[in-house]
Amino acid sequence: MIRTANINILEGSSVTIYAGRESTAFPLYRTYDRDINRNAKILPSTVGSPTVPLTEVRINTTSTKNVDMLMFPHGHNLSGMEVYLWGSTNSSFAGYTVVSTFTPNSTNSTGTTFSECNYPYWSIHFATTSATVELGEIFLTKTYTWERDPIVPTGAIDDVFNVENLQTSGGYDRFLEMGTAKKKRTYQVICENAQATSIESLNTNWGGKKPFWLYDHTGKWIYGKLSSPINERCEIKDQLYYFDFDFLEVI
Repeated sequence: MIRTANINILEGSSVTIYAGRESTAFPLYRTYDRDINRNAKILPSTVGSPTVPLTEVRINTTSTKNVDMLMFPHGHNLSGMEVYLWGSTNSSFAGYTVVSTFTPNSTNSTGTTFSECNYPYWSIHFATTSATVELGEIFLTKTYTWERDPIVPTGAIDDVFNVENLQTSGGYDRFLEMGTAKKKRTYQVICENAQATSIESLNTNWGGKKPFWLYDHTGKWIYGKLSSPINERCEIKDQLYYFDFDFLEVI
């Protein structure tokens, strides 16, 4: 089943470093600015040992929000580093709950899903006291599973190559690679009212500026954007609606 995840509860929350230090040149707010190419760095503590034997980021939300996934986009340095997610009903983390534990095995996009839950206080631990933790974004989010999938994607599902093709006056082709290829997914979906309303809400939250996650038909999570507006829904027969979903990877 295709899924999307477009909220990040770090946005609008108080996000602080409990163990470790913020880098002035690579500030913590970059972990929730939706720009995965602007990394934040959490430096080791310089005085004695940290309060806990881990680098730790704490999140104080203004209200409890349901979440079921923690994701880090590509470009982090967490490979081989155990990551712990705690939830708590109080700021001291007395009686905390270990929500999830996992160990990334590469610098690619990585994360963990868990049973849906909500807490006003969250803590993310990175199992290191000496290494600088570097990452472009922390997504603590809620996934939405589409009620109805497209039967098949439409159009090409190959990567979109970031290559400029120039032709000389003599007719010879020259190719200039501008950057990394991007994944593209195009779906056409017929759905009922509930799904149409949810997709409209996702489109509003995206707002042309907030990239989000798509779990595609091949079973891969992709961080990207809508490459064209979602067509206005229309009822094609009783309580059935239609929409196009054009998604392009953000790198």
